[in-house]
Amino acid sequence: MGDRCYLGMSLAERDLPILREILHYKAEDIVDKVENGIAEIEEQEADYGWYAELQELAKRGIPFYGNHGPGGEYDAHSFCGVKNHYYEVGVSDGDIIIKANEDGSPNRESARNVKKYLRAVKQAVLEVEKRAHAGPKDPPPAKSG
Repeated sequence: MGDRCYLGMSLAERDLPILREILHYKAEDIVDKVENGIAEIEEQEADYGWYAELQELAKRGIPFYGNHGPGGEYDAHSFCGVKNHYYEVGVSDGDIIIKANEDGSPNRESARNVKKYLRAVKQAVLEVEKRAHAGPKDPPPAKSG
C-alpha cells in the first residue's frame, strides 16, 4: 500500500477505457457522474495522487484536468494533461501557490510554472469538451513516445 489521497478529475467519457487500462481496474467504480460526455472521477484513495498514471495518460495524448489532496509525502496540487504533456501546480484550499524568495518577492520559476499551468489547463478544458462532443469516427489523440 502506498501513500493515498483524494483525487478528483474530469476527462471525456470516450477516454475512460484508456484510463481503465492505465489504472489496471475498472474506472466506472470511480466515475462520480457523466454529463454532456464528460466523466467526473472521484477517488478517495488515489495511490500517490496517481502521479505516474496521470503522466502516462498525458503521454498518450488524453486531455484531462483535476486536483488531488495532500498525502504523507506530497502537497495538494491541481493538474492537467494536454497535448502530450503533464502540468501541475501546488494549491492550498484551492488557491494556486506561487513560492516566495527569502526576501518575500515572488519566485520567478514558480511564477513561470503557474503561468504555464494556467495556459495549459485552459487548453485542457477546451480539449476535453471537444473530445466529449466528437463524433464516433473522430480518431483518438495521437500517441507520443
